[in-house]
Amino acid sequence: MKYRIDYQLTHDIDWFAVVCGIPIHVASNGNILPNEVDSKINRQIQKRLAEIHLDTCDVSIGQEVTNVLGKSGDLDFYLETFVEYASMGFVSIDSHKVLNERGSIDFRPVIVAYPSNRNKLIVPEAIGIHLPILQNEQHKSQFQSQLNLSNLW
Repeated sequence: MKYRIDYQLTHDIDWFAVVCGIPIHVASNGNILPNEVDSKINRQIQKRLAEIHLDTCDVSIGQEVTNVLGKSGDLDFYLETFVEYASMGFVSIDSHKVLNERGSIDFRPVIVAYPSNRNKLIVPEAIGIHLPILQNEQHKSQFQSQLNLSNLW
């Protein structure tokens, strides 16, 4: 079951997938979700992650985070959920709203937190629920080119 468009546009939905073999968590920030994201499965993943006790790992903060947010006092509060998912083994991403040259809003993914060691990426089987694999070439290329996922480590 898909999220309704009006719901997607008015909510910050945490969703999970695999891109280029890398498990990701994304906070949507009102962005349209990829077609592969199913609301029922997404809620099952969130529930399962809250129930199981995964080994946690050290986390690195994305290089762009302070550029995007500045050095505000709210940084620790902002990072909390992203660091939590990264410590479970996900590359944790936020969708930042940026004004494009036409004066409308675009969304740009920004890596907020990720496991410090590539070997600590979560094995999707560890949560017992299949993570969707992004098949759409536009989404795959957006994450590959803008985030450069393979060069994090």
